[in-house]
Amino acid sequence: MAWKKKCLILLLFVSHSARALPYFYPQVRYEDAENFSLGGVSLPMTDSVVGNMMNNPAGLAKNELFQAEYLNLGLQGNSSTFAHFGTSTISEPSMKSYLTQLNADANSLYGMGGSLSSAISWKGFAFGVVTQQSFSAVSSNGTISYTSTAQTIPAIAFGIPLARGVVRLGYSLQYVNQTSGIASTSAANGPYGYTYGLLQGHGFSNNASANFVFPYTYLPTVSVIARNILGLNYSSGSLLGRADSPAGLPQNEPMVVDAALNFTVRVTGTMKTIWYFQYQDAFHAINTSVTEHFATGVDFQFSKAFSLRGGLTGGNNFFDPQFSLGMGYRNDGHIINFAWYHERNPLAGGPGYDTRYMLQYTLRFNDSPKVSRTKEKK
Repeated sequence: MAWKKKCLILLLFVSHSARALPYFYPQVRYEDAENFSLGGVSLPMTDSVVGNMMNNPAGLAKNELFQAEYLNLGLQGNSSTFAHFGTSTISEPSMKSYLTQLNADANSLYGMGGSLSSAISWKGFAFGVVTQQSFSAVSSNGTISYTSTAQTIPAIAFGIPLARGVVRLGYSLQYVNQTSGIASTSAANGPYGYTYGLLQGHGFSNNASANFVFPYTYLPTVSVIARNILGLNYSSGSLLGRADSPAGLPQNEPMVVDAALNFTVRVTGTMKTIWYFQYQDAFHAINTSVTEHFATGVDFQFSKAFSLRGGLTGGNNFFDPQFSLGMGYRNDGHIINFAWYHERNPLAGGPGYDTRYMLQYTLRFNDSPKVSRTKEKK
C-alpha cells in the first residue's frame, strides 16, 4: 500500500504541475525539454501548439488544419532529488518529511518540478491551459531556504499570414494565476511546507509576435515578440491558490521584447541542422548583465524522427556560460524529449547553478489534408 500512496501523492503534485522557471526572466512562462536543451531558446516557430500559444502566437498562422495536444507532460529534477526518489524525502507534500534529509545533506540543493498542458489549434486559432510548478530547498547553517513557483494559465491565441505567408502576425492573451516566492524557516521550529511565505495573485498578460519567413533557401526566419504589453499587474486571488496566508502579491512584470532568428543548413539526404539565436529583453527592462540575455542552440536532425541538440545560455559574464544537451524522438502521434540543463539557484546555500534533467512526453493529433481522387473516364 505504501507505493500506491506515493504514486497517488506524485500524481496530485503533477496535477498542479511544474517547470523550472528561469529565475531572472519570469516573462517566459513556458519552456519544454526541447527549449531547455537548446539553451533556453523559446521564441522561434515550433510545431508545438502549446509552445506557439505561449511564446510565439504568429507561429499559429501556419496551422490551417486541426491540431491537438491532448497531453503534454513534463517532469524534471536534479540529481539530489532523484537519488532519493520514492522515499518520503520527495513523495510527501509537507516539508517536514524533508527535514532529516535536508539537514543530513547540508548545502545540497533539492529540486523538482513538472508541467501538464493541453491545447487545440485550427485555422490559426488556439486555446489551451498550462499548469506548472517547480520548487527547490537547501539547508544551510540551521536554516531551510526554499523557493516555489506554481502557475495555472488558460490562454487563447491566433496567428494570421500576410504577403503569402512571408509575414506572420499573432496575439495571445494569457490569464496568469501565480503563487511564487522565496522564503526560509528554522530547521528546528518550522513551519515546514512550500506553501508558507509565498506571494499570490492573478492578472492578464497581452503578447504579440511577428515572424518574417523569407522564401529563399538558407535565409533565416526572424521572430520578434512583445511580452506583457502595457505590463502585467497582479491582483489578489487565484484560480488554484497554493499559498497558506499569502504574504502579498507577486511583483508586477514589465513589458519586454525578445528577438530571435533561426536558419536551416542541409547536410545530406534527410540530415539537416537548424541553428537558433535569441536575445531576451532587448531593451533591458530588467536589470541584469548583458550576457544573461543570450541563448543559442543547434538541432541536428538525423531524420524526421530523431534529433540531437545542444545549447548555450549566457551566465554572469562571458566566462560563465551554461551548456545544455538533449535528444528527441517524434512521429505523427507522439513526441518524447529529454534535456540536461542548468538554471540559476536563487537560494542562500547550495551551488550557484542547479543541474536539472527533464523528460517530456506529448500525445498529439495532426489532421492531414484531404485529397480528392476521381477516376478518369476513357
